[in-house]
Amino acid sequence: VNAYLKSLKLHARTLDPLLTQYATELAVLERIYYINNNQHRPALFWQRVVEARRYSRRLRLLHVPSLVDRLRRSFYG
Repeated sequence: VNAYLKSLKLHARTLDPLLTQYATELAVLERIYYINNNQHRPALFWQRVVEARRYSRRLRLLHVPSLVDRLRRSFYG
């Protein structure tokens, strides 16, 4: 169990910069969606953009850093 907790700590540290970059990419995706939604709505490729936007919102609503932090705190007190 101790080895897994050390691995979790290491991955939690690398998760923060990744989520910062993810937030930036999500902001770009939101801007692209806002600008092009009316023009490309019937296109098939645009449905994939809408799907990626929907999944990214769900991932953001999960609050992954707080989940990882609560998991670590449950073991370390």
